[in-house]
Amino acid sequence: MPHYSDGTECKVGDQVTGKLFNSGDAPKAGVVISITPGAEFCNAMVQFTEARTVDVDAPDPAPPRMALSVEHAVARTVRGHQHGSSGPAFRLFTCADYTDTKNLTKVS
Repeated sequence: MPHYSDGTECKVGDQVTGKLFNSGDAPKAGVVISITPGAEFCNAMVQFTEARTVDVDAPDPAPPRMALSVEHAVARTVRGHQHGSSGPAFRLFTCADYTDTKNLTKVS
């Protein structure tokens, strides 16, 4: 099985942070949803949530490229203040991207 850079074995369901291949330069936090045993590179897939600011009076923004099921984007709209009852609106998209396990850090 693939391992993290510290030698710990990577497992599906692990909560992780790290650089993903197609999701920009900023590290992401998410959950390992797939592992490819025997592969040194591109051996894991991480699911994460991406937030996009929305104008409630405008059409929904296009889903991110890495959104799961882009045609029927898995998304919901939330508010950013007072436990979701006021403030700016955000559209949350469930996304997934590939990476190497050596790029990830397991979160305890």
